[in-house]
Amino acid sequence: MEETTPLLLNHLLLTGKLHTYLADLNEQAQSRCWCLVHQMAENESVTEDLKRQSQWERFDFSREQCP
Repeated sequence: MEETTPLLLNHLLLTGKLHTYLADLNEQAQSRCWCLVHQMAENESVTEDLKRQSQWERFDFSREQCP
């Protein structure tokens, strides 16, 4: 942020909203990542049996749907 949007960074620092802004950004990134993994699994026809045989079982694909 310091290099790309210094005015926004300064504003967030001065108003005490930097932590909230970064936490929201992190939540959005995690949601986007989960959505991409879910879409990739669907595109590759990942089944429950395949998930049991591999590392995929650490992802819970039933928890929510992508927007």
